[in-house]
Amino acid sequence: MSGKSPTNSGVGAGRRQEPHPPSSTQTSSAATSFTNGSGSEILSEIEPEGLSGHALSRYYAKFAAAPGQDPFSERRIIRARLLHTLRQVSTVDRCKSCGWTPLGLAVVLKVGTTGDRKTAGFGGLERCGRIWLCPECAAKIRLRRGEEVAEGISRHLDNDGGALFWTVAIPHEQGDALKAVFTTLTELIRLVASGRPFQRDKKALGILGNIKAIEVTHGRNGWHPHAHILVVTERVLTWEQWTTFARNLDYRVAAALKKLGWNTGRAGIRSTVIPVDKGEGLAAYITKVQEKGLGNELARADLKSGRRGGRTPFEILADFSETGLVDDLELWWEYEKATAGRSAIRWSKGLRALLLPDTAEQSDDEIAAEEQGGEAAAYITMPAWRRIRRDPEVRLACEFAAAEEGWEGLLRVLIRYRISAQGIYTPEEWAVPDEVELEPG
Repeated sequence: MSGKSPTNSGVGAGRRQEPHPPSSTQTSSAATSFTNGSGSEILSEIEPEGLSGHALSRYYAKFAAAPGQDPFSERRIIRARLLHTLRQVSTVDRCKSCGWTPLGLAVVLKVGTTGDRKTAGFGGLERCGRIWLCPECAAKIRLRRGEEVAEGISRHLDNDGGALFWTVAIPHEQGDALKAVFTTLTELIRLVASGRPFQRDKKALGILGNIKAIEVTHGRNGWHPHAHILVVTERVLTWEQWTTFARNLDYRVAAALKKLGWNTGRAGIRSTVIPVDKGEGLAAYITKVQEKGLGNELARADLKSGRRGGRTPFEILADFSETGLVDDLELWWEYEKATAGRSAIRWSKGLRALLLPDTAEQSDDEIAAEEQGGEAAAYITMPAWRRIRRDPEVRLACEFAAAEEGWEGLLRVLIRYRISAQGIYTPEEWAVPDEVELEPG
């Protein structure tokens, strides 16, 4: 046994084929279908409150992006498809409205540039800001948080400061409820960091604070939450200082696990410490992530895949989209409940102001609400937006075409998918009140 089993997660051993809704207030809704431009049948709008049979697996039979797709576009396609699934199955109301519900009279399609790339996106929509749950909001928030970490630590190292990359993972086994393992991990870190031995080390080593990021995967042995913690020091530590500190941390983690009634696990796995420097300090582990860099390793859990057969939560959601297996859906529902109210990335008090004194701090909601820059290409009223939003493929096609050809590209997509352009206006038309008909939503 590798861990403690306070409660069962509720995921059965069998591979059941009919999902149980998370609450009695949720009801199933029959799926309807329509045909795209080629005449093939695809899934239409399923009520976000429920599912019907295996409609999702039929729709997501080809979940992955096309071979050869550039990474930027591929990730964007996958996020859009995941968010479409999330709206249908989530128990969180804000996730159901994210990128779906207009904030005003119309949705605006903007065209701009990101670096040397033309981009387009729909604005004027609600955003949930759920870093744990929403594939699109998570990407925006984690990108910004990763940039902040990279900038702050880079400045600190340039000023001859030091940092250690500490990873904490607790033993676990199949059947351990995610909420219980999360709670144990949080309490473990609190016990280690608040103890008198750690406080002595803090003073002796000049520890200024830390940046903590929590991640979670699921695999053969159940849920696996773990913490990546950047310990920031006034100066670069000597080899003897950081190796002694690493040994002390491992001993304290084992002692805390024992105090919490948990299996103490193995040295070298439950707690590891790597020095960070301006060269190869994080060695192979840091450079394995899909987009290299310390900030990404700490903050961008949305870019990672599970290791050694494990799956990230977004991979679980993607697998459910393809197979419709209820075990995966129940794992996702458990994940939604267990992460509610928890911080994914947190700076210790005063550290951010110390490392980034000239950078204003934004909340997750503020970052998620930021919209595509550029010029408006089209204004879309509610009835027209309903015709576009129902299929993520149509929505993405509109964005990609508008990025290249603006208004003309949008019209070509609407024609291809046999979608009426009624209720869609150019910026010039929208500026003239007599030209606009605001149809009932």
